[in-house]
Amino acid sequence: MTMRIPLLTLAVALGLWGCSGGSGGSSARPGIASATSARFTITIPAPSTASSRARHPAYVSPATSLVTITLVSVNGTAYTGTPASVSTDVSACMAEPCTYTVIAPAVAGSDVYTIATYNSTGSLLAEATSTLSVIGGIANTVTTPLVLGGVVYAIKIQQGVTNLPAGTAASVPLAVAVFDPSANQIVGSANFLSSSGTALTITLTDTDTSGLTGLTTGTSTTPQTSVSLTNPSTAVTLQYTGATPPGGSLTVGINAMVSGGTIGGTITPAALTIGP
Repeated sequence: MTMRIPLLTLAVALGLWGCSGGSGGSSARPGIASATSARFTITIPAPSTASSRARHPAYVSPATSLVTITLVSVNGTAYTGTPASVSTDVSACMAEPCTYTVIAPAVAGSDVYTIATYNSTGSLLAEATSTLSVIGGIANTVTTPLVLGGVVYAIKIQQGVTNLPAGTAASVPLAVAVFDPSANQIVGSANFLSSSGTALTITLTDTDTSGLTGLTTGTSTTPQTSVSLTNPSTAVTLQYTGATPPGGSLTVGINAMVSGGTIGGTITPAALTIGP
């Protein structure tokens, strides 16, 4: 049985303050101002309702145990200070709202951070990149919405019907369920990611070569042999023209493949018959 598990929303508020000669400045690369610190306040509310999920498409897997924040670069130059990353155990925050404060490195300028979440076995579940402008010597307060892209482990394609009568045009919505390494369904609007954090594209293909069926999305209403998905919010529909299949019946398969990286789990295709 497929279960859609409610996920947790994640809001991040950042209070950043610059000062001259902060600790860690000697470790920075030449040409980069002295390092100081950034205070990340991570608030993980209780599981949201279906209606609130629709309004706030930023999600964290229920299996999240660790959040790691890394300062990647400053003004386009790789940050080489120590430490560049800090991690916080959030495993206790699975049932009710809770807040964690994390002190991460910061340098005056344009700072690029990655925020990554992991499960209890160390598998990457989701990741996001955020660019923050830090001004030295004054208090910097920024509230930044954070949308994490889920790491794809497995894909399951489902359709509401398994048989269509021949001779009657029909539209069949397809449910493309995408799961993270902890078997929780990925939802929201952020792009899919591979296990290494690269952008992942899922391509669905209609195996029917007769031209009687095709796939459409919200942005592509002309039936196609294949359509590409980069995030969970894209709806896919199988369209049948209503013409009688050669021989009176036809089996249509919907397969999937990924590009941009690999996944560790399985891909489960869908199939339906048209006629007799």
